[in-house]
Amino acid sequence: PARTSGLLSGAGLALIVFSIFYYTEDTPFPSLYALAPVGGAALIILFTGPGTLVSSLLGSKPFVGIGLISYSAYLWHQPLFAFARLGHVTEPGFVIMALLAALSFLLAYVTWRYVERPFRKGAHQVNLTRFRIFALSGAFGAALAAVGFLAIGTKGFKSHFQFIPNIDVNQVSLPDIDDGFCFYDFNVHKDLKVTRALPGCSFGNQRSQNNVLIFGDSFAAHWEPYFKMLAESSDVRIDVMTTNWCFPTDTEQSTAPNGHVAAEQCRINRDFLISHAGDYQTVILAGQWSDIFRREFSEGVVSVVNRILQQSDAKIVLLDTPLQFERRTVELNFYSENQPLILSELNALDAELWAHLKTSFANDARVTLLEKSFFGDRFASVGRTATGFPFSLDGSHISVHGATQLYMENQDGHVERMRAVLGLP
Repeated sequence: PARTSGLLSGAGLALIVFSIFYYTEDTPFPSLYALAPVGGAALIILFTGPGTLVSSLLGSKPFVGIGLISYSAYLWHQPLFAFARLGHVTEPGFVIMALLAALSFLLAYVTWRYVERPFRKGAHQVNLTRFRIFALSGAFGAALAAVGFLAIGTKGFKSHFQFIPNIDVNQVSLPDIDDGFCFYDFNVHKDLKVTRALPGCSFGNQRSQNNVLIFGDSFAAHWEPYFKMLAESSDVRIDVMTTNWCFPTDTEQSTAPNGHVAAEQCRINRDFLISHAGDYQTVILAGQWSDIFRREFSEGVVSVVNRILQQSDAKIVLLDTPLQFERRTVELNFYSENQPLILSELNALDAELWAHLKTSFANDARVTLLEKSFFGDRFASVGRTATGFPFSLDGSHISVHGATQLYMENQDGHVERMRAVLGLP
């Protein structure tokens, strides 16, 4: 019936509009959330017919015009947006992106009018025989292939991007298990399997009576070079349990993408933390505090700390997140010295959770909160090593190089103070 078709096609359009305005970058995808736009499209296809409101709307001249040039607009917007981002230290503003979107439509019309439309009318209209079409396509494809092979042969035209001298490019990364670290990184090592053989990795003297556990996500893992050097110069065994998105909590809350294998490993890690924290003199906890605060997972962090305190005699050390920067401003410093570092808005979220943790454990002598300033002002305020290179890897994490330099520079004697915090001789 026409009435039913109108209602169902209208519902389909509503589902698509809802998805456009309601879904964000945090919406799990693919997931059941995909049913809204996909189901909406299916309803429109099945039930939009003559006489329906949706048919009148989508069949109007503005929508038909957009449909005609939509593929060209799709092709144009990508390079325009990409080069705009490459040309700006921070994300281009709304006005710039809006102008580029308008330019995409203008260029899309031109290419539709003078390229796509003539071909649709027939090759004879533009004096192209089948042989010429295949010859031109083959020549263009060969040219693209030649450029591709040249890029592979020169490893991406490295001469255009000279890495800063005296910096090992392999150290501008997160710690890797192939380099003697412990970070169980499912993003880098796709073949990793979930394991119950925990803690599974440690630094220092395996027979030492002084034992420490480091637990957390990649924001705990980026400290591994620092604590590995500390363990190698002290009488201590430091066990490490770090996995993607596995921040410290005693809940099922996770920052991992929906269905990611890291979430399963994290549940096992958290069970170990709660049941074995008493085996250690000190437990060091770290996480991406800004994301945890934004997702309203803060109370789980407080809860797991209280649970460890109640069930064991272990001391707790909470590590502050390093200064957060706009990612591109950090990456520019990899190729050109002393480029400005622009602070990220995430610092405010980090500060919110850190303030909550300080309030929660202000009167507990067994809990130590190590702020950025503990490691000296270069780390806490400047964000650069003594040589001027950023501690940061990507605006958020510390790189292996940054953590190593932090330990070696030892500004204000923080290494000795760290030994005191951990109760090491």
